Amino acid sequence: MTYPPQLIQSKDHTSFSVFGFVLIFTLGFVIILLSYILDPIMTCLQRKHGIARYQRLEWSTNSFLQLQRLAYEEGGQGSWSERDGDVPVTEREELLAGLDIEDPKNPRIGCYRGGAGEGIEEQDVLSEVSLQVIDTKDSEKRTAMRRESSF
Repeated sequence: MTYPPQLIQSKDHTSFSVFGFVLIFTLGFVIILLSYILDPIMTCLQRKHGIARYQRLEWSTNSFLQLQRLAYEEGGQGSWSERDGDVPVTEREELLAGLDIEDPKNPRIGCYRGGAGEGIEEQDVLSEVSLQVIDTKDSEKRTAMRRESSF
């Protein structure tokens, strides 16, 4: 009785399927490429034929930049163009308010309402006052914590 020759497996070498690797890489590339190409093509076809207007509008309105535009518009800030596009645009060199951190647990868009170059000092002063209030509250908390820990 003859037995097949014994194969010794070594941990120094590893085999893998080049075909499987190329297949997975190619399929992944095609899926990513389709995701970038399909959205603009479908948008163009929907606009041209008037299909699914509400769905397309809601899809674009829920994008990050459109949500940011909506938040600034609710605060009465910005003169916006291309509201229904992918990237809403303000007037050239128009300043928008920064983050109002008076209440760190409830951050809001600041109260700046000036045009280009107006009201910057007021906003900076408000930010400095807010930071001083927060610093004062933090130092009061630390002092109270030291008193409690000393007992």
